[in-house]
Amino acid sequence: MLRAAGRYLDIIAINYYSAWTPDQELMTMWARESERPFIITEWYAKGMDSGLPNNSGAGWTVKTQQDRGYFYQNFTLGLLESKSCVGWHWFKYRDNNPLDLSTDPSNRDSNKGIVNWQFEPYFPLLRAMRKININVYHLIEFLTNNKTYI
Repeated sequence: MLRAAGRYLDIIAINYYSAWTPDQELMTMWARESERPFIITEWYAKGMDSGLPNNSGAGWTVKTQQDRGYFYQNFTLGLLESKSCVGWHWFKYRDNNPLDLSTDPSNRDSNKGIVNWQFEPYFPLLRAMRKININVYHLIEFLTNNKTYI
């Protein structure tokens, strides 16, 4: 599939679930087989402190919004180690309204957003995201120039 997609696409979009840390060998294989860079287009962790039951969805379930932030930092650092990853997109911006039964059941009752369904931010998650995002170019430089690091 990757070889075929690489013939027609400029970049490969990957939804990446069931990993706390990105697998470097797997990401290397994606780039090698497709001969294209990739972007992670879906990934998230759900916090049990959101008030939502988190019964649906493929993402990790953690205790707190701060833990969601740690997951974000750990995962993005792993992505930055890959020379073929050109970006990521957290799924999703806003939690669905759990009272709106017209929404997709796989998204209705879970904390996937960076804001709740009333657009109130999950600040511990956002602060952790910001720490990585404002330093992304320095982190890439560090990871590129320091092959042996802790």
